[in-house]
Amino acid sequence: MSGNVLTSQSTRAGDYQESAIVNGHPSWINTNHAIWFVDDFDEWAVGGIEYLGTNFRSLAAESQGGSVCPFDIDSTNWYFWNGEWTSAGASEISVTCS
Repeated sequence: MSGNVLTSQSTRAGDYQESAIVNGHPSWINTNHAIWFVDDFDEWAVGGIEYLGTNFRSLAAESQGGSVCPFDIDSTNWYFWNGEWTSAGASEISVTCS
């Protein structure tokens, strides 16, 4: 993360490990946060682990249909919450798989 995303969502940065299937798609978790697919909004989400599987999220990548893994989504297709949904700029969000 960098720029405005880092300023608003720095706690979401970190390493995530693959976890359970949630809403029919893989999910990833770390100690406090998770990545999962939200069927109601047709998007990948990043948020607090307590919200795993729900519609409540802090970062989102819209219209991915669950067919594209979150680590294959370009930074400019992500949005983040900073009091309103804001589009991430180029290279502000990077999701990688190791």
